[in-house]
Order: sequence, then C-alpha cells, then structure tokens
Amino acid sequence: MNLRISQTLFYIIFGLSTVMAQPQLLADFNPGTADGMTDSLGYEGVYLDDNRMILAVIDPDFGTELGILENGELSLLKDINPGDESSDPQYFVRYNGKVYFSVADDGQVSASLWSTDGTEEGTVKEYSLSGNAEPISNLVVTDGGALLFKRASALYATSDGENFEELLTNVPFFDVDGGGVGNAQYTKYQNGFAFFDNPTGSPHEVRLWYYESGNLEVLHTFEESFIDVFSTAYGLGVIDGGLVFSIDGDNRGTYVYEEGSGEITQVLSFPCDRFLRADGVNMVGFREGIAFYRFSASPAEATVLFDEQPLLPFLLDGNPYPHIGANGKLVFLGQSTFFTEKALHMTDGTVSGTVKLGDLPLNGMNLQMLARDRYVFVVVYNNDNSPVSIYVADTEAATVTELYQFPESTGPEGSILLTGFQDGKLYFNLSTDETVGRELYFLETDLTVSVEQVDSSIAEDFSLEFSNHQFSIKTEGIKAAQVQVYDVQGRLLRSYDTQSGVWLQVPEVRQNSLLFFEVRVNGSSRTWKHVKIE
Repeated sequence: MNLRISQTLFYIIFGLSTVMAQPQLLADFNPGTADGMTDSLGYEGVYLDDNRMILAVIDPDFGTELGILENGELSLLKDINPGDESSDPQYFVRYNGKVYFSVADDGQVSASLWSTDGTEEGTVKEYSLSGNAEPISNLVVTDGGALLFKRASALYATSDGENFEELLTNVPFFDVDGGGVGNAQYTKYQNGFAFFDNPTGSPHEVRLWYYESGNLEVLHTFEESFIDVFSTAYGLGVIDGGLVFSIDGDNRGTYVYEEGSGEITQVLSFPCDRFLRADGVNMVGFREGIAFYRFSASPAEATVLFDEQPLLPFLLDGNPYPHIGANGKLVFLGQSTFFTEKALHMTDGTVSGTVKLGDLPLNGMNLQMLARDRYVFVVVYNNDNSPVSIYVADTEAATVTELYQFPESTGPEGSILLTGFQDGKLYFNLSTDETVGRELYFLETDLTVSVEQVDSSIAEDFSLEFSNHQFSIKTEGIKAAQVQVYDVQGRLLRSYDTQSGVWLQVPEVRQNSLLFFEVRVNGSSRTWKHVKIE
C-alpha cells in the first residue's frame, strides 16, 4: 500500500524547549556593514528538497544573485550576471523537481526564466524575452501540471519546463488572490486557469474564460445590464463546483459561477472586501465588520464560518489581509476578545473547523507569516516599536506559542523577514546589527517536520516491485531515482542513488521486519511499506 511517510514515521512532535533559544548569526555573508540578504522579492526561500533551500544573496563582487542554503551552510549558487551586475532572482516556484525563477539577465530590459537543480552547472536559462522593461512575474503551477507566468499584459505557459508558448496578449492580469476594486484576475481552476476579459474596454463586453492544454473557451458572457463597469469585478477564485467573484456598482454583490449549468448566481447582496485561498481550502471571503464566509456553487450559497468578534476594520483600498495556508488549513489574523489585541484563527473551510488559535499582543496589522508542514511561524510587530516576538502556530494542536521575544525594539516593520525552516532551525534575515548589515540568522527549535517534499509539478507515474529480497523501480523509460529505506522506528537504514530498472538488495534486517521505502523520481516522492521475511 502506498503510504505518506510523513504520516507514518515523521509526524512526531517533540514540543518546544523550556529553555528559550537565542538567535544566532549564520554568517556575515557580505562582510562588514553591507547587506548579505535582500529585503525585496527573493528573501523567502523555496525548498528544492529537505536539505536545500534556494534564495537570493548579496555580495559586492556579484550583486544580488542566486544562493543556496544547504545543510545549514549559505553559499552563492551561480553568478547569473557575471561581475557586480545583479540578476535579482525572484518569483521562486518548485516545478518538475527543480526551482524556477525569473531574472533580469542583462541587468536592464531582458527578462528570462531560469531553473536550478541545486548545482551551478544545473542552473540554466529556460526561456528569454526582450523588448520592454517589465520582468517575468507571477509564476503559478496549475493542477494539470503547467507552469504559467506573465510579462506585462501577456501570459505564457509550459507543460514540461522546456517548451513555451505565448497564450494571451493584452489582458489586464493581476494577483490571483485578494480584493481591491480594479483587479481583474486569473486563477488556477480545474486543470487550467480562469480569467475575466474586457477586450474593448466597454462595460458591455465582459466574458469569463477557461484555458487548458491549448484550448481556450468562454465559460460565460455577461449580459449588458449585469456589470456597469468591468473594472469593479474582482476576487475571482475557486470554490466547490465553480468560481466566485464580487461586483461593485449597480449590481454590487458576491456571485458564483456553477460549472455544471454555466449559470451565474448571486449569493450575497454585498461584495466581500477580501477573498482568501490557501493550501487545500477553497476560496473564502471576508466582509469587514460582519462575517467570514465559505462559498459553494452547487448548491449556490454562502455559509458563515466566523462572526464571533468584529473583523479587523482595515480591509479597504487594496490592503493585503494577513493569511497563509498550512497543512490543508487557512491561518488568518482576526480580532481578539480584547480590543487592544488581535488573534490568530484557523479554518479548514468548515464551520466546526474554524477555530481561534490564540491571542497576539499586536497593535495594528504588522506581521509576517511563513508556513512549513503543520506549522505557521509569525513575526509580530507593534506600532509603538515595542519588542518584536516570533510565534509558532501548530495547526494540528490548534495552539500558538511564543518562540522568542527580542529584548528591545528591532526597528521598523521588515527589519525581520522569515526566510525558511530547515532541520529544526527557523531562518530569518535581520537588519538590527549595524556592524554586519542585513544577514541570515537562525533560531534552534524542537520542532520536527515531515521529510516529504511537496512538489508543484506533474506526478511521475512509477511503482516499486519486490522479488527475492530485491527491489526495482519501474518507470516509463530509464530515469534517475533516489531511495531511502527506514525501519519501523524511523531510522534510516540505507540510501540509494540509482535509476529505474535496476534490481537492488533490500537492507539486511531482523526476521519479519517492516520497512518503509521512500522513492523519488524527477522530484515526485512516494512511499511503500514492505515486510521482509527471512
């Protein structure tokens, strides 16, 4: 039977130490007072695997370039723009067993898409565009295994990471989630993506489109009387059985598209101020000062998930709403029972699964979140410049615990930026020590996360065959593979760097022992259990 090794062996949580650890400087990467880490796009790392994280680093000899944090060591991975000209790598996303990202590879107007397998020689240019100063951005992986990205008003896609096509031009794409009047959006939907368009700018020519695997179709054409001004449609997102969006103006409200009938149905008489979606929870919506809703299209309805305390009264004019996905749940900032504090809440998209995690001593909305496995790490800033704290929310235990409080104010928001979590260490870049500049620090924790790597790519079709104390990986064609074998206590018995079709010996163990085989092929990971009988 195929098991998730994270659910059988490595979901052991040791709890937080009673002795609070102190932040430690990993290295003064850019020696002296200059910054070694960026505070713009690229500061948050993306996991290539459990031991390697890709991020941007800074040095006077090469500028802002591609770095790697591997087994607790930070280094330059590749100087993409040779010399001190920066390539500014950003928009990292894991796809097909690699990390893809965009760069300005001539330092000026060209924008290129690169990929890395974690080695210098395996860091290569995949696709390049030129002609204006707009960068490649908004890299998104669809559930059907395509990688999308946009440049200016054009959208591009690849289904294998090597061959690219320009899908659409002159479409006003914006961020996938969020709200704000004026945001027409594209969003992952089924195995492709959906979006609004208004080709002539007339409010009487609004259409809802769907694209998948080279096929573009109109899902719905809105009647002339439906939308008075197209720019007021926003929040397009996936729900059970269809899509949801909001309209302001004469027909203000929240609507759903039902994928079976193609009908548009109003479910709320007002537009939601914010739409959120993350990590397995379909689109949910906030109405400032009223409630927090979950939507479905079949039947077409809006269900109140949360209305115990007033929601934060700052959801206007495009301000982002603090939220993040973790462990199939959405963690978000809400009002505490005390008016001077805020609280973290969590939802799995159901009424019973919407709970308060804990209070935060926060005056305002200044916080940053980072998710890893079941945990959400939170940096809390206060408007009064009081000491900053780092918290961890456990989405399984439904708790919030303070990991560390800095002894004094660290300065303005953004002085601490959460970068990643690896091997029990929480990494963040910090700008409080003027003698070293903004550099990478870590905080030791007693938290253990899954060894399984989540990959945003097409799952490889492979299997594991056993015969006479041997095993072999079966794939279509010969492919490189990695195997790790664990005993029932979770101890690693042996690692194999091999390829499919090769017969390998099962490790020697006691009689009738249960073993777990974790197999990786082209970035996809699966786990088998096997009883070895002597």
